[in-house]
Amino acid sequence: MTKPKPGAGGRYQMIDMAGKRVGRLQVLRHDGSNGNAAMWRCKCHCGNEISVAGVTLRSGRVKSCGCLRKLYYNKRRHRGGRDGMRYDDLADFLGT
Repeated sequence: MTKPKPGAGGRYQMIDMAGKRVGRLQVLRHDGSNGNAAMWRCKCHCGNEISVAGVTLRSGRVKSCGCLRKLYYNKRRHRGGRDGMRYDDLADFLGT
């Protein structure tokens, strides 16, 4: 949202986000509003569709549907020790 423009009756003007890409999200269309926040329907790179507030898209707080977080934590979960050896590799190394 932007500051009210003269003659706008004190209301905020919606910023059109349709067609823009933010991280892994492609903004498809306006999806109504949630209180004061304009909501946008977005399609993620992985294929999921989610509805996101425009302010979180513009701030960069949301970059995916959650798939990016899953990828990040899966990579971290499979690492072990300071040398970054994977648990699977460690099990093979120890013969278990």
